[in-house]
Amino acid sequence: MAPRCTVSAIVFSGRPDPVWTISEREREMVARFWARLAPTRTGPPAAPVLGYKGVSLACSSGERWFAYGGVCAHADAHGAEEFRADPDRAFERALVNTAPKGAVPVEF
Repeated sequence: MAPRCTVSAIVFSGRPDPVWTISEREREMVARFWARLAPTRTGPPAAPVLGYKGVSLACSSGERWFAYGGVCAHADAHGAEEFRADPDRAFERALVNTAPKGAVPVEF
């Protein structure tokens, strides 16, 4: 059985962030974006205190991704982490674009 995956856009302080579940097809699409990204040694930049702070994907398999500011981080089920460059923010945008219409109050 495919893992269940949820996306969260980190945009609010003081109220819950939008969270939604993605389909297996969407998860595969995101995985293809990830596979095309080049490795980097640098993690995501610091996010501002207010406003959009990135997007995360968490799967029941234990894998987690976080994307912000042109860098993506991935942690496997054992916690091993790697970073990849996303200069066009394609991976980040792909995750945000899986949101139900109107769920995320930011645009790229």
